[in-house]
Amino acid sequence: MGRNEFGVWEIFWPNNADISPPIPHGSQVKEPIISTYANFRDDVLPHIKRLGYNAVQIMAIQEHSHYVRFGYHVTNFFAPSSRFGTLYDLKSLIDRAHELGLLVLMDIVHRWIEHV
Repeated sequence: MGRNEFGVWEIFWPNNADISPPIPHGSQVKEPIISTYANFRDDVLPHIKRLGYNAVQIMAIQEHSHYVRFGYHVTNFFAPSSRFGTLYDLKSLIDRAHELGLLVLMDIVHRWIEHV
């Protein structure tokens, strides 16, 4: 453990002899079925908590029309993406995260708006 020139503390653990990570993170996707706010709430949040994380970041959350562009062509800054569920489904996801002691960060980029 050491402190770099910017005052940030860093810990470096070298890979194991078989080149696997020193801390098993279990981040491999077993079933890519997470497609709704409810799926994320019920299936992912408990796993995130068990792994010891304290926050989640939800990206490209606003309503948008170009799903091939990862959701940054916003059509309504005041509505969550309806592709993944209702406003109440998202609220339920956030409430559950808070119950688990997780912070929720919502990625909102005001610069990338859909041109109408």
